[in-house]
Amino acid sequence: MKLHPLVKINLILLLFFLLFAGLYFARGFLVPLSFGALFAMVMIPLAKRLERRGVPRVLAALTCLLVLLAIFSGLIYLLSTQVASFSKDINAIEYQVNVQLEECRRFIEQKVGISYEKQEQMIEEQTEGKNTLTTILAGFIGSFTTVIVNGFLVMIYLFLFIFYRTRLKKFVLKLVKADQKERVHDVVNRCSLVAQHYLLGRGILMIILVVFYVVGLSLIGVRNALFFSVLAALLSIIPWVGNLFGMILPMLMVFVQGGDFRIILGVALVFGITQLIDTYIFEPLVLGYQVNIHPIFIIVIAVLGEIVWGIPGLILAIPVIGMVKIIFDNVESLEPYAYLLGAPRRDRSESRVVKRIRSWFR
Repeated sequence: MKLHPLVKINLILLLFFLLFAGLYFARGFLVPLSFGALFAMVMIPLAKRLERRGVPRVLAALTCLLVLLAIFSGLIYLLSTQVASFSKDINAIEYQVNVQLEECRRFIEQKVGISYEKQEQMIEEQTEGKNTLTTILAGFIGSFTTVIVNGFLVMIYLFLFIFYRTRLKKFVLKLVKADQKERVHDVVNRCSLVAQHYLLGRGILMIILVVFYVVGLSLIGVRNALFFSVLAALLSIIPWVGNLFGMILPMLMVFVQGGDFRIILGVALVFGITQLIDTYIFEPLVLGYQVNIHPIFIIVIAVLGEIVWGIPGLILAIPVIGMVKIIFDNVESLEPYAYLLGAPRRDRSESRVVKRIRSWFR
């Protein structure tokens, strides 16, 4: 039966609505599963190398799990030591915050006409029952428990995906016809390479960003420069938003510590120049356009990811859309959508210097 074009459009919209609704309501199950699959793709080359040397698959999978745990433990240790040194200034920071708040209240009283007592009353009305110690403690315990449970699930999924990767690949190949098996096998491998290149490349870029931020922030006199540098580098994995927050945090801290306006401007310059270098030099060299997505769709998919899955959706947005584009490229009926998603192709003529530098990151 031939459907009216308007009916087709409504059915497509209904499909998208049901898809995103399903992703939203199943996020508790899908988020750790997605991270487990993504990390497994990154660790598969290490598992294969160990297996070629005669290591049993179960031990190779466990080794990959321990390596990933060691990486995250190192990051947590680094941040915790920086937080410990940062906490030494907490009293001075609290004092400066109170001073700034007092000045802000006086400004509002003089320019807007709202008395100091009225401001106090408005603040109490807004915060009544919301910031009690019990509420804050319950929220913290709930969030911490969720992170621990999800982290444990990610590690389990990581181990299972690496251990049963051959079986999973054979299952996918059994779903297609014999004449399409080679093409589907190539698509699966390319999707895995996208995850590997993106996450490993992003890890290298984080190290580069830490070095640039530490040097720049230290030169202009920002205290706890290493803490803010590591935090900003970690936040950079979140498209657009992460870089913005990474810059705003040290600027706010300099402000509440009573820092000079020139230091705040210096922070903005350090982050701005570093981001320009990162975007136009290091990202093309390290990532090598592995995720060839147009910037507008990176923004759109990042916003959708945040709406559906929150911060995990922001982190997963780019590698997932890169894999989707590879699938679209290899399905004839979906090729127009792959063309729409793709970024303009770069000039293939490269100097020997650029090729040599890119080879360092492969």
